[in-house]
Amino acid sequence: MTINERFDIIIKKLYLGNKSAFAKDVHVSPTVIENVVGKRQGKPSYDVLEKICANANISIEWLFYGNGSMLREEQTSPQPVIYQENDSVYKGLYEKIYEENKALLQKIGKMGGEIEMLKKTNGQLKNEILNLREEQLQEQTESFTPNVAGSDRKTLPTHANIANAPFSKKRQNPQIEK
Repeated sequence: MTINERFDIIIKKLYLGNKSAFAKDVHVSPTVIENVVGKRQGKPSYDVLEKICANANISIEWLFYGNGSMLREEQTSPQPVIYQENDSVYKGLYEKIYEENKALLQKIGKMGGEIEMLKKTNGQLKNEILNLREEQLQEQTESFTPNVAGSDRKTLPTHANIANAPFSKKRQNPQIEK
């Protein structure tokens, strides 16, 4: 019996044929396992053999030479079968979390749209405030007229023209005289 055949026995007996679970348990990629037990039937490296013995509780004597028991003495029951029992639990949890994340991403997308609308509204309100301030300033400017002697101007004088001119506030009600 070859090492490749012993690999196959480990996978069938301890991992119920699940090569991926075996690869995960011994900390190698599934491709490495497939290269040994698949069509290629390559020879595993020393590092891979060492990882199998250390992480899957396989006897070095049995794996290298086929002598003795497949499992090391200290292991009483193979652990990888537990992975298969838990796979459905993990898969269920994964699917639940995936759906929750999907719903959250949709909410984030909607909120992003709302934020953009609020930014646009905020910009419009800022423009309205600026326009109102300009109107208010214009009204304040127009409510004061320069009292320049002999001038009935409707336009505002320049700074040079009004340097010494007194200002009087326009009255709201022209019928009220002082």
